[in-house]
Parts: sequence; C-alpha cells; structure tokens
Amino acid sequence: MKTIRSLFLGIMVTSLFGCSSISSKVSKSTQKDYSLARTEQQLKPGASTQADIARILGKPDMIAPAEKSLDVAWLYLNDKKDETRVSFIFDGHAVLKETNWWTTSGDPENDLKIALSRFPTAHFVRTSLPWTTQHSAPDPVDFYTDDSLGVTISYYVGHKYVADISFSKPTGTLAHHE
Repeated sequence: MKTIRSLFLGIMVTSLFGCSSISSKVSKSTQKDYSLARTEQQLKPGASTQADIARILGKPDMIAPAEKSLDVAWLYLNDKKDETRVSFIFDGHAVLKETNWWTTSGDPENDLKIALSRFPTAHFVRTSLPWTTQHSAPDPVDFYTDDSLGVTISYYVGHKYVADISFSKPTGTLAHHE
C-alpha cells in the first residue's frame, strides 16, 4: 500500500513539475497538525499565500518548482518522512491554487463513505479512470468532484481506499462531466 501511494505521488509530481526539479532538501520539521479539518478550514485556494502556510505549518519538507510555468509545489511529509501528507501548489504570485491532503490508514477519511460525508452540501460527480498499466496506474481510480465547492476525492477502486482529497478555488457551479 505504501509503495502504491509513493508511486502515485511520484507520478503526480513528475508529471506536474518534471523529474529533475524536485529539491532534495528535506527540512527537519517537528510533528505538525496535518488534519483534514485544519487543512480545509485554514488554508484556502485562491486566498491563502505561501506566507500564510509557512506561518501555520512552517517550512515545507520539499519544494518542487515547475519547469514550464511559474507554479511551485510545497510538500509536507509524514512523521517518518517517507510519504507526502499534504501538498500545496502555488501560482507565480505565491497564491495557493490547490491543496492535496493525502490519507493514511489511520484516517477516518480513508473510507469513501466517511470522506464523502465530510462534505454534506456537496453534489459529487463521479468520473472513472480505468486501470491502464501496473507501472503508471496500479488501480482504477474514481474521482468524486464538486467544482462548486472546489473538492475532489480520489478513490482507488480495487484497493478500496481514498488516496487523497484535493481542494481548489470553487467555481460556484456544479461540475459537468461527459
């Protein structure tokens, strides 16, 4: 399970920011509160900045600048420093574009029903990504998205767990998928 999550993170960071751009510097931060409630309530895409997040969570464990845009990702690792716990993607003006909160086996939100219930006003639209190859997508993934709230839940169908919950700036309209 841990290998799958690490692989998924590596694929996402590599595809967004390029393999050579990930900083090898890992900071020695103390244990932080990376709970979903704190992430969702205090750190708002479109409003929060790098300075806000640094003030709340401290310096990131890793920074991954984009190769072909001004975007940058900040990664905060778990206590063992072997998996990403929460990541933030900022635009060229240091404004938060997206937050990705990664579940652990001990999180209640690891269960899809519980994760969906965390957003009682949501009208999620499910989109499926079929299994393609064991190397790039180890499991079919269902994405539950509500663009009006700016929330997406990624669920590994075969392994039956929520991989992450992502937040972006709400559009104010419901998702329309074909």
